[in-house]
Amino acid sequence: MGNNYNVYGPTGGVGENVISVGNTVIQSGQNQDVAAAASEIQPLLDRFAQTYPNITEATLVQAIQGEIKRNPTLKDRLINALKSGGIEALKAIFNHPLVSVPVETIRGFLEAGAE
Repeated sequence: MGNNYNVYGPTGGVGENVISVGNTVIQSGQNQDVAAAASEIQPLLDRFAQTYPNITEATLVQAIQGEIKRNPTLKDRLINALKSGGIEALKAIFNHPLVSVPVETIRGFLEAGAE
């Protein structure tokens, strides 16, 4: 399992960066929150996949929501990533080869908590 989920740098445009999470690439001038959120979420997903290889989607969502509640910085980064990159940013952040995270559920949780 390679850690290819937090790669970003200049793309040639002024103020533009590129983030590659797995096979998904996001370009934005405001994607630092996407990179920061991915760098926190991906190791968490790795840990869940290794520790609980048969984890259910519902249990995984509860664990992620618990982590978001415990970590206000992560929550802010995810909300900012959603605002700047939309659902595609969340899909990139939660893209993992071994565990499936329902991004719409995470989005709903973030949007409800942001109000």
